[in-house]
Amino acid sequence: MIHSAELKALLVTPREDLVDVEKCRPAARKLAWERLGEEITLCGKCIEVCPYARRYLENCE
Repeated sequence: MIHSAELKALLVTPREDLVDVEKCRPAARKLAWERLGEEITLCGKCIEVCPYARRYLENCE
């Protein structure tokens, strides 16, 4: 389970400290175009590899 202090720390961490946005956005748009036919910027990889999200999802199963 994610502790509130861990979640709070994650929520206040600037996005740029967690992911290289300049590299991520073009890759996300390319994947979305290839797979969905739309150029959106949410591929979900950041959520997939996030240790906090993984721990949360494991506890939900």
